[in-house]
Amino acid sequence: MKIISIALFVFLLGFVSLAEQENPREQLSSPIKADLLRGHSATAKQIEEAKIRGAESAKTDIKNGMFRILHFGKPWSVGKPRIDKTTGYRVQIVAGCSVTAEFVEEVRAYNAIMKKHKTEIEPVK
Repeated sequence: MKIISIALFVFLLGFVSLAEQENPREQLSSPIKADLLRGHSATAKQIEEAKIRGAESAKTDIKNGMFRILHFGKPWSVGKPRIDKTTGYRVQIVAGCSVTAEFVEEVRAYNAIMKKHKTEIEPVK
């Protein structure tokens, strides 16, 4: 039993190490600041602030050369490359299905700026 446990540990350690090598930036934290879950509904002001935060976070990432599309909701298909079809940018999963309206709007604003940037620097032909 001890040998099996050690072998499993070594296998998992190698798997995690391999995953980090394949996608080293995946270790970056989410730029989204909105709460995932909240006990009350967001106000219009909170929603607008979330949109501003999302746009500003994306602009900062663009300045730093970090291009990504944020994903939440429906689980990502196993084996499907984490690449956005429209931009070619890496996809970062930031949450599951249960999120607040603020979170949704912050992610949408972030992704909108990233997609706008892509079309401005590499116009579709």
